[in-house]
Amino acid sequence: MRISASITAMLALTGLLPAGCSKSAASDAGDWVAFYTSSQDHSQYFYDRAALRNGSDQLVARWKRVNPRGAMSLYQIELHCRARMFTELSTTIVEPDGQRRDVPKAERWVDHPIEANSSADVFARRFCPA
Repeated sequence: MRISASITAMLALTGLLPAGCSKSAASDAGDWVAFYTSSQDHSQYFYDRAALRNGSDQLVARWKRVNPRGAMSLYQIELHCRARMFTELSTTIVEPDGQRRDVPKAERWVDHPIEANSSADVFARRFCPA
């Protein structure tokens, strides 16, 4: 079965990609739940409910950010609740045409402060212990 890159990306976003069509798209699979919409660029943020790991002061989560033009970013995030900081453990950018790029470690945020009313702030308020 041959599927164009844009159709593959759309099917992966909606979770309707047939099994076996693309190994890379399979990593996009998850139990995605919306938790934030950016007022600046209208990107929508989702977390993978099945991949959320909650420690005493640390959360590890998979996020997906989809912007209005269809580009998607997949993040593995480690969030430190008391310190109000987060680190990108991995980031993959998927363009609307299906091209994928792993962001090098040197370009990812490490111990980045959580800004008020950001996606990380909303997520921390929802999942960090009180």
